[in-house]
Amino acid sequence: MISFAPYAHQPSRLEDFLPWALLVGPGIVLNKDGSFQKTARFRGPDVRSSTPDELVSFVARANNVFRRLGSGWAIYIEAERTEVTDYPTGAFDDDLSRLVDSERAAAFEQASCQFETIHHLTLQWTPAPDSSRKASAFFFELDQAKQSSPKPTAKARKAGGVIDRQVALDALEQFATSCDHAFGLFAAVVAEFHPLDDDETLTYLKRAVSNRRTDIRAPAAAAFIDGLICDAPLIGGVAPMLGDRHLRLLTIKGFPPFTNP
Repeated sequence: MISFAPYAHQPSRLEDFLPWALLVGPGIVLNKDGSFQKTARFRGPDVRSSTPDELVSFVARANNVFRRLGSGWAIYIEAERTEVTDYPTGAFDDDLSRLVDSERAAAFEQASCQFETIHHLTLQWTPAPDSSRKASAFFFELDQAKQSSPKPTAKARKAGGVIDRQVALDALEQFATSCDHAFGLFAAVVAEFHPLDDDETLTYLKRAVSNRRTDIRAPAAAAFIDGLICDAPLIGGVAPMLGDRHLRLLTIKGFPPFTNP
């Protein structure tokens, strides 16, 4: 268990507001509130070339995967647009396919800029309040100096530690099993699917809070994620900036009652 007490202070830096705490399994993040999350990268169907019936079928199959999760789960899907400058080299056996690909390459090079969409799916699960508290307490503890309850005896602390350990491991195993099952079902729906490992997870989280596109390797020893990924200052106010990048935020106030298809 790692103690937060020596580092307790009023939130004043970007990392103080981040929810991510530690890596506790292959690509599994324990958050500061006791919840778990895991991220995967995927590529869905080509929307422009899909028929309405194909899109309806895809939505129904994806919805059937997520409806199995039950209570306590949250689903986050991110679509990141990145600029592409090089056309990928194709390998075709026949002349006709090579001719079609050469025409596509010529159209790509004539365009001013092209973007590729990278999708990420994150599943987050918050156990029951008591299990969530014990799970987070097993891995780290906050400053408890201001609590009015008396300190437990050494025997009670030892017994409680055994209980917290088992509760934490049970919650972690339950999340890993449910997440792997959901990922397996969703992988059959999309064209490409890849669960992120520890290094890829840290790199993905870093891209959310930094303007520097660098990869991160997971440390051998346990380390707090917020201190690993924050390397750019955040400026708030009416003209927010992250590093040297200006931020422009949009808020969706309402969704349409239905979509087509």
